Amino acid sequence: MNQLSSFNTVIAGRVFNETIINKNKQVFINQPGGGVLYAAAGFHVWKSGAGLIAKISRHNSIEWTREFEDYHFNTSGIINTPSNFEQRRFYTINNANTVFVNNPQKHFFEIKHPLPKSLLGYEPPQTVLDKRNTPAPYSIHPDDIPEDFFQANNLLLCPIDYYSHSLIPPFYRSKTNGNVILCASNGYMHPSFWFEIPSLIRGSSAFLATENQIRYLFKGKSEDVWEMVEYIAQSGVEIVVIVKGAETHYLYDAVSKKKYMIPSYPSNLVDTVGTFAAFCGGFGAGYTTHFDPLRAGLMGSVSASLNIEGSTPLHTLQSFPDLANARLESLSDSPIIV
Repeated sequence: MNQLSSFNTVIAGRVFNETIINKNKQVFINQPGGGVLYAAAGFHVWKSGAGLIAKISRHNSIEWTREFEDYHFNTSGIINTPSNFEQRRFYTINNANTVFVNNPQKHFFEIKHPLPKSLLGYEPPQTVLDKRNTPAPYSIHPDDIPEDFFQANNLLLCPIDYYSHSLIPPFYRSKTNGNVILCASNGYMHPSFWFEIPSLIRGSSAFLATENQIRYLFKGKSEDVWEMVEYIAQSGVEIVVIVKGAETHYLYDAVSKKKYMIPSYPSNLVDTVGTFAAFCGGFGAGYTTHFDPLRAGLMGSVSASLNIEGSTPLHTLQSFPDLANARLESLSDSPIIV
């Protein structure tokens, strides 16, 4: 196993076994995906090398990690757990860019493709709120972090669960005195977690969420995204980014009190799976290299634009650096100061 010896960023999150029918009706069966891998791909667009952390169900193979080692990722933090849990995910994207996750039999029948054996007995996981004090089988604990990962002074924490997001950032900062970039999870971006959010995000260098997540958290309290962003920043976060799919994103720099609208690069949308995580990865690469929030936001937008043009993290990993740099250059004069 060829592991990278030196890197300054750790990326932690979840791994899924994804089956995708994209907008072009291309089929990808049982491919490695999930937030940690899409973020790693978005990161790799700009920067080589990072340590990856995730938990894999007991009987799932981790042989695929060798592909990511070829792209200079240290995968020693991706481990099998003693527990079995559902890691399969199914997505199909229609011509209106709507993502469906239910009834794979119906969608494969429509394209005259046999149902993959890997989806036999599959039921999409129900959307539930995270437990505050009880870990899930995929939760990350402090002792899940390889000791040599503490050489890195930047942690990009992808969506996992409330337990992991409340425990890992203060622990990592205590060990490294480094930066934590926190990417919100659906399981706690809910009004019932209103009073927990400030302490959860306090001390993060940056907090990123989707527009749907932030609006749901503030349901009944505010309809103004900038008002929401400023409230979040008051919890002790330097940068707040709200990612808005293929539209313009919100970025607030609490240090300078500047507000920016970050454009999306116009792309040929094929597959939206993993777009938020890819944005987080690109943002993380930009911030940990330049420590410039605006440049990091633009780099996140470019990573997201590359992600939606194909399927699975490997598509984005194979992007050409010259293409990414050209897109960054074309967006450089586009941000709007609010």
